Amino acid sequence: MFMKIVFPFVCLLALSLSWQTQAQSMKPGNKKSTRPANVKSGSVRPSAAKGSDFVQEMEHGKINWTDQYIEAEGSSIMDSSRFKLRNQAKLMAQRGAIVDAQRNLLEIVNGVLVEGQTTVKDLVVESDEVKTKVSGMLKGAVKVGKTTYEDGVATVRLRIPLYADGLAEAVDTTHAPAPVPVDPNVPVVQDSLPKQVMLSVSGTYNPRLFPTLTDSQNKIIWDMAQSFDPTKGKALSIVKQGSGALEAMKGKKGMELLEVAQDQLGNLVLNEKSKARVEKWKKAGLLIWGLVKKLILPI
Repeated sequence: MFMKIVFPFVCLLALSLSWQTQAQSMKPGNKKSTRPANVKSGSVRPSAAKGSDFVQEMEHGKINWTDQYIEAEGSSIMDSSRFKLRNQAKLMAQRGAIVDAQRNLLEIVNGVLVEGQTTVKDLVVESDEVKTKVSGMLKGAVKVGKTTYEDGVATVRLRIPLYADGLAEAVDTTHAPAPVPVDPNVPVVQDSLPKQVMLSVSGTYNPRLFPTLTDSQNKIIWDMAQSFDPTKGKALSIVKQGSGALEAMKGKKGMELLEVAQDQLGNLVLNEKSKARVEKWKKAGLLIWGLVKKLILPI
């Protein structure tokens, strides 16, 4: 009998305490903030200056020089009169879309400038080895995302990499040059040598798969085709940056910014100040290839 009386009383007491707690938490003065403890009200965290992608848009695809890939789209109509089963019609339309995407991908690839005014198509015509490699690379193109079906049309997107296991490897038939010997009469001061080099382009730039760096007398300072190593992953990445971000890079330890401009042959020409710095590094035994990480275009 005692338990029958006490138990309901305990339950009523618990409910009463719970209601009081909820009422207290709903008062304006007791509202808890969901803001992290280390972030003060009204403060804004500084964000790192990030460059935007440099993308060449094509009729049926694009070349992303920042993330380093070529992508093409293909489409094909679902033939419901020939293929009565809907799933079969969708499958055959997908196959047709893939073939169309491969054809569009080849069109984009053929127009890519390799060095100077030479295109991939020029190399394919001249070399059976390059032709075979490019053909194999296109057959191995990766499907991006799912096939879409809209208004009876199947659409697919295919992608191939520009550098690592991609187009650059297919057209590259050169070998890295021998290292330039160190001048024993020039002391090497490691603190004064950069760990990475950025090329800042003034004006417009029409991309090359293997850009060449020269001086104003057309003397080659660095030829990327001679130093490209597909086993080391990505190569020179192209990004767009604002003037503020460029100024911040100039003061960063271990980073050097060289100013260049593209000439009519497609070469990247160093100004005299940048050339003098490169020559100084060269005398100290530092080779510029391998250090150039980005080509920066103005926004």
